[in-house]
Amino acid sequence: MAIALLSLIENIRLRLDDLGGDRGAPTAGYYATWQEDDSVCLWKNTELVGYLKSALLDMAGRIPWTTGGSSSDIVGDPTRLSVTSGNPEVVLHDSTLYVDKVFLASSGLFLEKTESTRLAYLYGENWITNTDTPTHYYEPQRGLLRLYPIPIINDELQLSVRRRCIDEFSWSDVSSEDTPTITLDDIPNDLEEVLILAVCGIAYKKHDPDTLDIEMAREFSRMVDEMVGPPVSWKQKEARRINANMDTAIRGHSYFRSSVAQDLDWN
Repeated sequence: MAIALLSLIENIRLRLDDLGGDRGAPTAGYYATWQEDDSVCLWKNTELVGYLKSALLDMAGRIPWTTGGSSSDIVGDPTRLSVTSGNPEVVLHDSTLYVDKVFLASSGLFLEKTESTRLAYLYGENWITNTDTPTHYYEPQRGLLRLYPIPIINDELQLSVRRRCIDEFSWSDVSSEDTPTITLDDIPNDLEEVLILAVCGIAYKKHDPDTLDIEMAREFSRMVDEMVGPPVSWKQKEARRINANMDTAIRGHSYFRSSVAQDLDWN
């Protein structure tokens, strides 16, 4: 059963004890008084939705969603990408954090991840103009794959990726619901509790005399860490992206660390 956005905001408010006091029943057409009018609440509805989006990005760094491009379901299209004959570049969906595997439909083979310098070493100075069925790929920049050799037919890539949540939402989506209806379909139900804790941790950092509580923020952050592990730094995210699916024999990037250190990222 999917998580209803309005119910999630309500549960966050319950944990923060910020329902705006006893004001009776809401006006017809609304679900709750704090939804209809949040002027007396310490945290505004738009703020809580913003904190929720921040919490989801944080969760994606710690425990990214895993998706394989083998079906055209809700997350199928972002992992099934078209390849155009004569064009070696394929743009990743903006939800993709990094790529684990790349499968080429026409050849039925997984492509090998490499680096441009290694391709130049193996295939000579004119490697970048070679054409044939792709056997390798590399990432010239975040969000972009380049195939080698340049493809000679239209094709398809089926990716296995680690990604962030793809649900798009705003407070206006639920601001006038009379019952919780709109759902967050890409968020596992098991993640609801940790999201509530994470949002509360962010909320108590709001720089206002009535809301700022560093001790409460730390306590909620501690509970989140216990459930999903510590926060992931930008350097760690880049290390994962660059080294993902890369043969250890050709990892030459400064971000490379021992397998033991990489394993610790996931524990």
